[in-house]
Amino acid sequence: MAAALASEQASPLMLGLDFGTSGARACVIDASGQVVYRDSVVFPGDAPQTPQDWRGALHGLIHNLPDTCAARLGGIAIAATSATVLLCDEALEPTSPALLYDDSRARVEAEQLRQHAPPGHITGSPTSGLAKFLWLSTHVDIAESQYFMHQADWLAALLTGRGGVSDYHNALKTGYDVENLCWPQWVSQLPHAHLLPNVVAPGAVLGPVSPAIAAHLNLDPACVVHAGTTDSNAAFI
Repeated sequence: MAAALASEQASPLMLGLDFGTSGARACVIDASGQVVYRDSVVFPGDAPQTPQDWRGALHGLIHNLPDTCAARLGGIAIAATSATVLLCDEALEPTSPALLYDDSRARVEAEQLRQHAPPGHITGSPTSGLAKFLWLSTHVDIAESQYFMHQADWLAALLTGRGGVSDYHNALKTGYDVENLCWPQWVSQLPHAHLLPNVVAPGAVLGPVSPAIAAHLNLDPACVVHAGTTDSNAAFI
């Protein structure tokens, strides 16, 4: 019995982070799926969200974890609003404004996509990730941009230090073919398509938390970051 108790106490914990429209939430579960800790933050003011708000919430929620949780974290996964996107440089600093999930300014770009995409394709909406990608690529100086990233991608990259990876839930509205697990040719031929992320399955291991982040947020350096999902898929699951 003592050995079983010691094993339970030593088993790794998992942290789920959910970034929504007005704030972010954290939930830590143990190996049996029981919730052992919850926390939340509200984004400041009535102004549109910024990547700085997201980064502050990410670091704050992890920094506020009880020491007993932080030291035992074995994995982290992040869900965020679908089709919320931005461009960033190699150091993961934003090089464009963040376009939120409901931003519909890319009407001209959506019409352009409807001429190339299959009939009724999801990217034909001005709120799609791909329409926003085209808008950013023509309205922002992208000379310093290295990655086009969804909100969940960027937040995960802040933890690992490595950008350019998404999951196929978030990438769906950016045109990723989830049936054949590839970017379709008509997407790959778009201008600046090299900025689009590599795509993995939700839940796939992206890599360990970077040493600098582990030290800054008091995490076990062996803690790994998993590819996330969208807020709607997380709610469904």
